[in-house]
Amino acid sequence: ALMATTVALAVAALISARLAAAGLVLASLASVRLWPRKTIDISWRDLASALYYSFFLPGGLLRAESRKERASLEASIEAMWPPPSSTASAPSSGAFPCLSVRTGVDLALACQEFPKGSEVLFVPGITIPAMVEIVESHGLRAVGADPLSAEEMLSPDLEQHVTEKTRVLVVTHLFGSVLDAAALISEGRRRGLFVIEDCAQAFLGTGSGEWPEGFRGHEEADLSLVSFGVMKTLTALGGSVGRVRDPKLREAMLAKQKAYRVRSSRQFATMVLKAIIIKILGNSFLWGLAAACITAIGIDFDALIVRSVRGFPDRDSFRLRPSLPLLRLLLRRLKGQRAATLGTRGGSGRKSTVARRRSVGDELVQRLTAEGVEVMAHGEQNLTNSWWLLPVLDDDPPSLVRGLWARGFDATCSSTQLRAVCTGSTTAMAGAVTSEGCPAKAVAAHGLMRRVVYLPVTPELP
Repeated sequence: ALMATTVALAVAALISARLAAAGLVLASLASVRLWPRKTIDISWRDLASALYYSFFLPGGLLRAESRKERASLEASIEAMWPPPSSTASAPSSGAFPCLSVRTGVDLALACQEFPKGSEVLFVPGITIPAMVEIVESHGLRAVGADPLSAEEMLSPDLEQHVTEKTRVLVVTHLFGSVLDAAALISEGRRRGLFVIEDCAQAFLGTGSGEWPEGFRGHEEADLSLVSFGVMKTLTALGGSVGRVRDPKLREAMLAKQKAYRVRSSRQFATMVLKAIIIKILGNSFLWGLAAACITAIGIDFDALIVRSVRGFPDRDSFRLRPSLPLLRLLLRRLKGQRAATLGTRGGSGRKSTVARRRSVGDELVQRLTAEGVEVMAHGEQNLTNSWWLLPVLDDDPPSLVRGLWARGFDATCSSTQLRAVCTGSTTAMAGAVTSEGCPAKAVAAHGLMRRVVYLPVTPELP
C-alpha cells in the first residue's frame, strides 16, 4: 500500500510539473501573440494544386510549355469574365489575362502612342511608384488630383484638373473600396480621355449576398484591371485580368504581349513555397513568435515582410507573360470565386472569407469613428468596401504602430507602396519630398499618406 501511494504521488508530481510547464509555454505564447496585418487568401487545397502545377503539368519545372494549352487556358479565363451588360451578345468579353495590373497599363500606353509630354491624371492622386515609372517610361507625365477629403477619395469634377495636355484618366479604387466612379468615368470619356480603371484592390467575386454580380470595374472604362497578386483577394500568387473596351486595342495589346518572354515556372514554384510559409505563419501565435525572433536577431520584420511578398523585385520584370502554372491556378481560383463574394460560399451557408473580413472591418470602423478616429475611404462615395486594407490617420504614425504592436496588433505604416502622386518625378514618389515640394493640387494627398497607419483586419480577428 505504501509503495502504491509513493508511486501515485510521484506520478502526480510529474504530471503537475508537466502541466506547469505547459502552462508556462501557453503563457509565453500569449505574450508574443500578434494578429497579422494580413492573411493570405488561399486554401490549402489551392496551394497543393499550385505545387502540383509547378512541377508535373506542361509548363512546370518537369514538363515543357504547350502553346495549345496556353491558348486553351487563356480562353477559359476570358470565359470566366462576364461581358459588359451593354454587349452581352458579343462574342468576346474583351477580357485578357496578363502578368499584372502594371503589365496591362504598360501595354495600353505602348499601343496608344500618346504625344510625348502628355499628362496622365490619377484620381485620387495616390498610387504605387511603379505606375508613375511606367507613365514616365512612355514619355508621359503623371499628375495627381487631391481627394475631396480623407473619407471621400474622388474629386467631385475634372474641370480643375484637366489641361490641354491631359490624355489619360486613371481612376483607382483604394483599400478594398468600390467607389461610385461611373459619373467621373463618363465625364472623362466625354472629354476624350482614355480612361483606365485600377481595380487591383477592389475585386469581388460573383455569387450570393450583396453585390452578387461581383466587381471588376465599370463597363464604361476603356481599360479596367484586377489583380490576383500574392496578398490580394482570391490570390492566384500573381496575375491579372483586364477588360478592354475597344476590340482593336485589345488585339494590339495581345499581339505585343505575345512577343514577351514567359515568366519562369521556377519563380512561380518559389512563390508557392513562400505562400505556404505565409499561410502557416497566419496563426497569431506563430506570427508573433516569428516577429519576436526575427526582431531579436536584428532584422527589420516590417521590411522583410514587404520584400517577401513583392511580386516584381526588378524594375522591368512585369514585361513578361504569365507562366502556365500561374494561369492554371488563376483559372482554378476564378472557378471558386464564391469565396470572394460578400455572401456565402457554395452551399455550406458559411460566410465567405471576404464577407467575414468585411464584417470585421465594418465593426472596427464603427467603433473607431465613434471614438473620433479618422478612417480613410469610408464616405458616401463608397458603394461598398471589403476592407482589403483599413487605413486610419494619426499625427504620429510610428508611435501609434509601436503602441498597437505592444497590444498584439501588427499595424504598419510602411507595408504598402502607396504614395501620393506629388510631381512627375519618381524620386518624389519614393518619399524624398515634403509637402512643400508638392504642387498645390497634391498637398492634401501627400499629407494624408504621411499620416496613414494600416490596421490588421482579417477574417480570423475575433
